[in-house]
Amino acid sequence: MTRSPTLKTLHDCLFKPISSPSPQFLSEASPQSLDTSTNAQRGWLLLSLGFALFYSLLALQQAFSGDYVVQDDARQHVFWMQRFLDSTAFPDDLIADYFQSVAPAGYRFVYHVAAWLGISPLFFHKILPVGLNLLTAGLWFRASMGLFPLPSAAFCSSIVLAQGLSLTDAIVSGTPKAFIYPLLLLFIDGAIRQQRFVAWGAIALQGLFYPQLVLISAGVLCLQLVEWKQGRLGMVSDQRDRIFSMGGLVVAFLVLLPYAIQTSAYGPTLTLEEARQLPELAMKGSRSRFFYDGEPSAYWLRGRSGLRLATIFTPVTNLLGIGLLLLPWLPKKNTLLQHLHPRIHLLPQLVLASLGCFFLSHLLLFRLHLPSRYTQHSIRVVVSLAASIVVTTLLHQLWQWGIGTWGRGTQIAAKQKQIAGMRIFAIPLFIALSGAVVFYPAWVSQFPLE
Repeated sequence: MTRSPTLKTLHDCLFKPISSPSPQFLSEASPQSLDTSTNAQRGWLLLSLGFALFYSLLALQQAFSGDYVVQDDARQHVFWMQRFLDSTAFPDDLIADYFQSVAPAGYRFVYHVAAWLGISPLFFHKILPVGLNLLTAGLWFRASMGLFPLPSAAFCSSIVLAQGLSLTDAIVSGTPKAFIYPLLLLFIDGAIRQQRFVAWGAIALQGLFYPQLVLISAGVLCLQLVEWKQGRLGMVSDQRDRIFSMGGLVVAFLVLLPYAIQTSAYGPTLTLEEARQLPELAMKGSRSRFFYDGEPSAYWLRGRSGLRLATIFTPVTNLLGIGLLLLPWLPKKNTLLQHLHPRIHLLPQLVLASLGCFFLSHLLLFRLHLPSRYTQHSIRVVVSLAASIVVTTLLHQLWQWGIGTWGRGTQIAAKQKQIAGMRIFAIPLFIALSGAVVFYPAWVSQFPLE
């Protein structure tokens, strides 16, 4: 008995990797097979964008639920931009003057253009996240395909990240941190594909919108300059890799130089000793709390001083990403891991660079801003892709055990009971795992985050 054509088509749609075709493949492959691969990738991309748009519209509904609804961080970073429409707004207002002085140039420019078009900053900050969410979903789908060329896995990583962003205020705030994800993913995609001008341009834009991100990208480039060869650490031998990394580091240096030499009219950066004297930085319930005296776990794992593990593992399905550490020990013939791109090492490099910046920020408090800024966003990206790889591999294995046995069960009568037993567990688990990823928001009491 042969396998059903419908099941084969569904299997190919879910688990058939898409690789860069060679000239020989293009000459021998049928137009129908090429169209099928292209259509599958396009379909999963549209699904990714569709979910991102749906989540964005849910947030947009909340944003316009009242005349005076303003996102929390926007009260600090957006309100002063009313000056773009009315230069006399907030006269002699030190708070407005301060936040205007610290706003990154690229961020100011985007809102200035919107104001020039007659769009109020407080209105623009509500609609901007829709575009940023769609851009993030598209870039992450593309970057995921570069590391693991399986459209369903790229969709999984995109939807998991979109769910996480909807459960935090990262993009919905419309503040400088809203640009972190598209600019980080643009750099990652350029690094995966070794498109130097894409990666270098991403670093330059990071400096214009969120300078802390430049340090993480520079850390990744430093790690890519070295390799372990013949039992010792040395400079990477590939000249293209050296040019890629060194050129990126030059861009990073140039874009950070103005921040390093400029002086603020509001005095030098707060020192650790001065911060210790400010009660709001240690007060329980304070929005600005940084110190957790007597609570070392809270200090290192939560809040502005910590790794922000709760954010990294939001949604909860991100926890599955830990399983990627175990998958290399599985038989590769039963998994999809053989299709991982060699540049998958970019993920641990990104984690190491983030942790390095995190501890450097602690060492130089508060000259590099807040330590949590260097881990909560970048490591979440790594975890979301790791989780998608684990989920897709598990789903493939469950398919093999359950649905994949249809059509083979009558071939070997002695294995009928074993096959039936696998189906009993594999098929429900396949449905449950798929549903847990796609419909996760249905089990969350507050989605998206208000």
